Amino acid sequence: MLLAMEPAEPAGRRERMRALRSVVDMTPAPSSHSVPKPPRSRARSVAGAPRIRSPRPLRLAVVGGLALVVGLGATGCSVVDEVLHGERAGSYDDAAALAEQRYIAWIPSDASAIDLLESSRADDTATVLLDSDEPLPADCVVVPRRSGPTMTMTTERELPETYKTDEVSLCGDWAVLPTGSGWYGWTPVTEKASDAEAPAP
Repeated sequence: MLLAMEPAEPAGRRERMRALRSVVDMTPAPSSHSVPKPPRSRARSVAGAPRIRSPRPLRLAVVGGLALVVGLGATGCSVVDEVLHGERAGSYDDAAALAEQRYIAWIPSDASAIDLLESSRADDTATVLLDSDEPLPADCVVVPRRSGPTMTMTTERELPETYKTDEVSLCGDWAVLPTGSGWYGWTPVTEKASDAEAPAP
């Protein structure tokens, strides 16, 4: 019985196949590290475009401003007057309480409901209003009025019409006028004790 024989492969073909296999075996497998990754996209600011700022500083500024307003409201307008206008106002029950802040020699001992408006700067400018039943000290002299209050007191209490008055009592460095319930005085003044009329012989 004859067996079918496969035709022999030509020698040249076998050599080419071996060479091809050797090339395939020598080719390295692709590595994930060797594959270049696409560059990440980064947001870049466009030239000329406005930068967006965080609203936090603005919120802090608003909160700080509100705190300042609340603080001023808690202490009243006196803080604003003292800083901006150079005025400091105070109220005192009696002459002793006033003397702890400012001693004014002519203030009667029975003085009450004393309102003092004075300069917060380095000077003696002041205006005072008080209730009293006592007269002024004996060393006060009546002189022609030439000055007026440098600081105008705002109050619902009765104030004399200073510029309609011809005479004032000069008590040291203060000019004093009577009110319906006491005394109203101011300093500095331009009046002098020598302006007082000489007593009749």
